[in-house]
Amino acid sequence: ARHYGIEGVEGAEFRRVELPAARGAGPATEARARQGLLTHASWLTATSHRTRTSPVKRGKWVLEELLCSAPPPPPPNVEGLIEEVDQALPLRQRMEQHRADPACATCHSNMDPIGFGLENFNAIGAFRLEDQGEAIEPAGVLLGGVPFEDGASMARAIRSHPRLGPCMLQKVIIYAMGRGVAPLEACMVEDIAATAEADDYRPGAIVEAIVSSPLFTRRGLEEGQR
Repeated sequence: ARHYGIEGVEGAEFRRVELPAARGAGPATEARARQGLLTHASWLTATSHRTRTSPVKRGKWVLEELLCSAPPPPPPNVEGLIEEVDQALPLRQRMEQHRADPACATCHSNMDPIGFGLENFNAIGAFRLEDQGEAIEPAGVLLGGVPFEDGASMARAIRSHPRLGPCMLQKVIIYAMGRGVAPLEACMVEDIAATAEADDYRPGAIVEAIVSSPLFTRRGLEEGQR
């Protein structure tokens, strides 16, 4: 409770608590900043370095796992921040220097703005307003040029992003099948996608569309159909 800034919780037993609504204008506060998975301390810790946050790791995870838009692999022999970066600068300015290298800009121009949206949370997911004495600027841009103000507004932008539904559907299909999807099965995937999209990718609709599809109910295409 202390880690999440929730008052009035005493004792060791587990209990359900309600976080204040994250919507609304005004200065960043912990009550406004927490919203869903992206602001959960476990995920924020897993996408950080040992001693500091990692906008790159956080941005890359969002692109790969939520929008199915993984950036290309880094150039050979690239490891961490380039040596020319001034390590005394705040992290955002250091990353801006990093993106000035054309070899780095292609990937980082998409990853970094997403990761900066979560800079109000430190390496273990605790809320903060400053980093090394400098005020944090959590505003950024989501894939497709969608602007956001902070982590909470970014979460809402992701929820309404046109790539989220198809990406989640793809991952649930792979999970349900326990394997990837063969090219000859594309038509069945399209049928599932049409059904799920018609119901706004509601989780129950996705599950029902998958388990009632021949893709799920049959072991595979017959040899003569391959």
